[in-house]
Amino acid sequence: MSQPRRNIKPLRRWPVVPPVHNDEDPASIIVRLAKHHFITAHDLFHAYFGSTASMLPDVGNHDNILKLVDMVAGYGIDFLNSVSWTRSPPKLVHFRGRALPSHWIGEQRRVAPGVLAKDGDHPYVRLAWRFPAIAFDLASQELLINHCPSCGKQLSWYQIQSVYRCQSCQFDLRNCTPVVAPQEFVEATRQLAGSIGLLPGKPLKLAYPFQTNDLPTTMLVLEWCAHFDGLMRLDHTSQTVVNASRGLRVAETWPASLELAVDLLFRQDRSEKFEFSVLQPALKSLPTSEMRIEAMQQLAQIMLRPEFRERERPPDYSRPRWKYFDAT
Repeated sequence: MSQPRRNIKPLRRWPVVPPVHNDEDPASIIVRLAKHHFITAHDLFHAYFGSTASMLPDVGNHDNILKLVDMVAGYGIDFLNSVSWTRSPPKLVHFRGRALPSHWIGEQRRVAPGVLAKDGDHPYVRLAWRFPAIAFDLASQELLINHCPSCGKQLSWYQIQSVYRCQSCQFDLRNCTPVVAPQEFVEATRQLAGSIGLLPGKPLKLAYPFQTNDLPTTMLVLEWCAHFDGLMRLDHTSQTVVNASRGLRVAETWPASLELAVDLLFRQDRSEKFEFSVLQPALKSLPTSEMRIEAMQQLAQIMLRPEFRERERPPDYSRPRWKYFDAT
């Protein structure tokens, strides 16, 4: 016997709605709206929107749902559009007049516990926390967490009852100890946030050969440049949107970053084959053919310099071989 169909309640303006903020994630708006009226987001979607809460993780991409939110809460469609985005399959997403790689707007829930604790009676999830390249809250510089410290589960928008609780064990995330981001990463991340529309900022201007007017390509270059950050992990484990701010620092100092990579590899193994076998595959994974060709030419110019070709003699570590680094 089939189950009786649940009636969808007619949409009408709710008399009392929770306050919203100009920097709030649209999924956070819906969760708090439901909680304020003592129902879950799942029930809100089912009873009022005629759909399932599976849309909640990427609700900013569903203008039909945001229009219904406006009808229920009266927040204003212009405001809701300002915190939404549009995905263009298969690889782009449009946000505040900018085209970005689609994975630059994620669907995972990340929070800054200390910020939520300071919000008082109406804690909310910031829109910037949705961007994987932004590792901390832009106002407080508190690092974001993406796993529950109590049960270890990854924080999610699925089956969520409150923006400040774990969806699995209901642990109050506001009880976590805040951790501030290392200052060395703050400026690059804020510069990156400005380029994608989260803060006032100017377009990124990368060094040769990375100059391009195509913002999605620029973002992919920043991911790629993470190859050359830190401990020189020249593999795809470091090439990720999460490391984009690190990649920005590399891109801004290129080709000095490439020269440093050659020098570090030279100190480990003074054989030309080793250096080319490691660096060439990395350079060949650049997002455009023009960048690949020009970067390979830069590598060849560095490798052909006399100081890098003197491989029979032990290296003189007291004598710098870096042409592109300027201590002054």
